[in-house]
Amino acid sequence: MKLKFNKLAGAVSLILLSTSVYAQQDEKIESLEQQIEALQRSLESLKQEQQGIKEEQKQTKVDIEEVKAKSLLPEGSPGLLNTVGEKAGVRISGFVHLDAGVIENGAGINNTNFSIYAPVLNGTVVNTDKNDTLDMSIRRSRLNFDTNHTVNDKTLKTHVELDMIGDGGNESFTNGYDARIRQAYATYDGWLVGQSFTTFLNFASLGELANFGQHANALFIRQVMVRYTGQFDGGSWSVAAENPYENNVITVAGSVTDSNRDDQLFPDLVGRVDFKGDWGTASLATLVRKFELDVPTPGGADDSAWGSAVSAVARIPVFSGSIGMQVNYGALGRYLELGPYPDAYVEDGEIKPYITAGFSAIYSHTWRKGLRSTFAYAITDSQEDSNVNLPTAIDKTSSVQANVFWDPMERTTLGLEYGLYGIELGNGTKQNVYRWQATAQFNF
Repeated sequence: MKLKFNKLAGAVSLILLSTSVYAQQDEKIESLEQQIEALQRSLESLKQEQQGIKEEQKQTKVDIEEVKAKSLLPEGSPGLLNTVGEKAGVRISGFVHLDAGVIENGAGINNTNFSIYAPVLNGTVVNTDKNDTLDMSIRRSRLNFDTNHTVNDKTLKTHVELDMIGDGGNESFTNGYDARIRQAYATYDGWLVGQSFTTFLNFASLGELANFGQHANALFIRQVMVRYTGQFDGGSWSVAAENPYENNVITVAGSVTDSNRDDQLFPDLVGRVDFKGDWGTASLATLVRKFELDVPTPGGADDSAWGSAVSAVARIPVFSGSIGMQVNYGALGRYLELGPYPDAYVEDGEIKPYITAGFSAIYSHTWRKGLRSTFAYAITDSQEDSNVNLPTAIDKTSSVQANVFWDPMERTTLGLEYGLYGIELGNGTKQNVYRWQATAQFNF
């Protein structure tokens, strides 16, 4: 009987032990499954993070190009002096820049007048009987002063920027030239007050070009303004009141001429919306201007007219670079290029906005670290008919540019660019001029 009890006890123990082992195995399997699920979630999260990093890198390429176009300083340039205190910081930076250009028909980079841009971009018809010339200049060299202050837990920043493209100077002995204010503004809590590039300009529309006037469709203008910029998910919006001015008003009928360019009472009003995403950047801007004809002399005229313009820009990462496109249309006047078209025209005592249109495409390509190129094509066209666009006036402009930039060492850039610039007059006369331009720049 005792033997049977021992056998029974052994069997029960064996069953309990087996159950315990199986329970432990089940717990281990369940724990292992949980670990596998956690690992899969971690891998999926890591994959999403890597994808996000790649997308951010693509976007960063576009952002860096935009910053470079605006500041002309390399990424992360420390500046000659860069100090940060408890509530304030000061930065002094800039660059020394040399331009050397050969252009046909004698329209080179003249130091005295500093025609750094191809002259046809401002509507000048060059002398076709002259030989090619070489000119050199350092007048694009620049000096920047930046400060930041903590005010009410927010940052107040100031920026003052000088170059050497002021009046005066000569090429005879000293080659000395006056310094000139490029930008001077303060920013605080979304506000910008001072002189800067017009809000109508999106720097994503510009490439890295040696040509100081950029391309034929560029909105390359700076002026005094008050601007506010707000943020939203995926972008920003800006509104600005900017200094009004009529650079050129032509008379097409009647004897009344607009000789007073600064008669405007209302500022130029600009609104812009910018979008940023994994796909790149884009913007839509609108400009509203009021033109004034105020001639106080006997037989004069008093008239005004509103004009408007739009600009659409997109820049998308592709391959090892990005492509940017821009379309401009409306009463662009002095905002477009360097002033080949008038702002308005007077017809029998009435002032009317002058309408133009433009298109540009720019591809920026990085060959390898420190070596890159830009290829740009741009055209503009007067939208006025022949009775407004006089036979000797500019009817079309164009530019084609290709370059290579090389950073042989830190803070140093060398560049070589070929540009072909063209104009067409109302009477069908066409002119094209080429220019080879070499640049050297050291940033500090």
